[in-house]
Amino acid sequence: MKILSLILRIVIGSLFLLSGFSKLVNVQEFFNIALQYGIGMMAYLSVLIPPVEILLGLALIIGYRTGISGLVTSLVTLVFTMFFIYGSFFGKVEDCGCFGSVLKLNMPAWSIYIRNLIIIIGGFIIYNVNDNTHHTWQISIIAPLSVLVFTASGISMVSPFYSPEKIDFFIGKPLPIEISKTLKLNSRQTYALFIFSPKCAHCWDATANVMSLKQSGYVDEVIALTSDEWRRDVNSVYQRKFNTDFDFHYVNEKVFSKNFEKLPRVLIVKNLLLADVLGPTVPSGYTLTQH
Repeated sequence: MKILSLILRIVIGSLFLLSGFSKLVNVQEFFNIALQYGIGMMAYLSVLIPPVEILLGLALIIGYRTGISGLVTSLVTLVFTMFFIYGSFFGKVEDCGCFGSVLKLNMPAWSIYIRNLIIIIGGFIIYNVNDNTHHTWQISIIAPLSVLVFTASGISMVSPFYSPEKIDFFIGKPLPIEISKTLKLNSRQTYALFIFSPKCAHCWDATANVMSLKQSGYVDEVIALTSDEWRRDVNSVYQRKFNTDFDFHYVNEKVFSKNFEKLPRVLIVKNLLLADVLGPTVPSGYTLTQH
């Protein structure tokens, strides 16, 4: 049982460390996910979850008060599961938020229940097999790290350390349906979707390199995508200046701003799947064909 306990400590501890740090880099977004659970003011407790997960994960791995750490891990996971059940039935939960804004799991609910059940059982095994001894060197690691992660979590709630764009989560997957429905893409062709604003200076600077994506043979077609509110500016400003041969498409302003926070972006689509996201600095197609 000691060997099983050690394996469980390493696996569960590593999972908690990964989960905690993934949330820590953008606690503000994790708070927004917590709001979807429909738990009201309790969502503000989300600022405490990343440091708690990090400290529990570290305690399990280094063996600090291993028994009680295993028990607390099981109880914390049980509470998380109860919140997830509540959010699934009474909230608007689309993703469990297990890894914050860094990684969207898109796991079915049943698989989350099974994973959490394994963690709960594993935590109780750790609790039953291990004692609660500790050493000075462990405290010298846990104590300063506690101050650091709790402080970092508070900072990240106000000013996140990392903010991935929504579109990044679709790499390797089909484009969002609200975007793809405006396009008629062929699975046999490779596309560059130029996400731009006709009055954006950075978009102007990127235009020549976007054009080179097709000229170099890196892609088969270039499609320019922008908000329907800028339709007039595309013709009166952008095309008058650049006279490109892009195929222009327009989407609703709310859809555009929700999916694309920073401009310009170039979405490389192969086999109807998002293969890469380029930008805000867009490399030349001739450079890309050399790699």
